[in-house]
Amino acid sequence: MKLLRIMLIALMLCSVSAISLSCTSEEDSSATENEVTTVQRGDLTIEIIAVGNLALSHREHLTFEVSGTVEEVLVEEGDSVEEGQVLVRLDYSDWWDQRAALEHQIEIKKRNLLQAELNLTGAENALANI
Repeated sequence: MKLLRIMLIALMLCSVSAISLSCTSEEDSSATENEVTTVQRGDLTIEIIAVGNLALSHREHLTFEVSGTVEEVLVEEGDSVEEGQVLVRLDYSDWWDQRAALEHQIEIKKRNLLQAELNLTGAENALANI
């Protein structure tokens, strides 16, 4: 984005320089150093006409921290993007299924731990009674 701005500013400066040089040609210099002319107020307009193509020289290859299936692409090739902008949305349905399965396993492990603690308490009580 910064490169594009710099290129546009450079193009404008070159165009203004070319216009100012063309305005000082010998045909328009009818006034001499000793001639007095009247000053008039008016609008000053400058037209800049240029033809060309802008080619960005910076491309970025993206890598992601997680893998998954892309659900939606939010930008098109050639679009300008900003830091932090969301480019794609991933399909999380497989992840949610895996999470539910893991949470189920956690619940089973918690029940097994509770049963083991009860068994230990019962064994300790039986040992104390002996």
